[in-house]
Amino acid sequence: MPRARHLDQHTATNPRIFATIGITLTIVGLWGVTREAPPFFADGWGERTIIAAVQADTIRPAPSIQSQLGYLFNCRVALTSLSGRAQPTQARQQTAQKCHDGADQITNSAPTFSAARHTGALAAATMEDWPGMNWRLRQSYNTGRNEQWLAERRIDLAQSNPDRLDPDLLPSNDRDLLLLLLVDGGRQFLAPRYHAPADLRAVIDGLLPSLPIDDRTRFQNITARLAVERSRSNGR
Repeated sequence: MPRARHLDQHTATNPRIFATIGITLTIVGLWGVTREAPPFFADGWGERTIIAAVQADTIRPAPSIQSQLGYLFNCRVALTSLSGRAQPTQARQQTAQKCHDGADQITNSAPTFSAARHTGALAAATMEDWPGMNWRLRQSYNTGRNEQWLAERRIDLAQSNPDRLDPDLLPSNDRDLLLLLLVDGGRQFLAPRYHAPADLRAVIDGLLPSLPIDDRTRFQNITARLAVERSRSNGR
């Protein structure tokens, strides 16, 4: 027994064991950084750098939620920014395919990740895969009903492709609009779009009577003020 106790104490204090453990932890840590870092640091890049990184697969979804949100943000920049929209058709399709596959990779392990469903729908719309857009948008509606920032993105996607939206998704689009009409940030988001030449104004006008009078008045005041500001800027 004394001999065994002596060996255990020697092993516990052997610096080689600690060194081995340290090296192992360092390797694991570096591996984690290489997995997480690309989408995280890409948030600070310019549009063209993000687009090139998405196309080259330099940024990709990593295990953490923060990295996945960073990746989805970069895909949105690559697909919707002025630089992204100005890409040649083949390059734009390549970007959309990368984001489509990356978003699906995320939802394969997290089916209720609404933001990834929306990004997949956005990529599918860019590829003119209308069934794919509608299916992913439907999943985003089902799993992220009360997220204001996500409702804003879904509204923009739906209004960009009104003729391609499945009729059964229209009530979900109306629900997103109602969600935004009930909060100040949402009303500020909708007001400029209310004056844009699109069908959104008619849809909002149909929803306004269902709002509490205070919320309805607030939105009408915002849009009226915006209309006056636009008239002044146009010299009227």
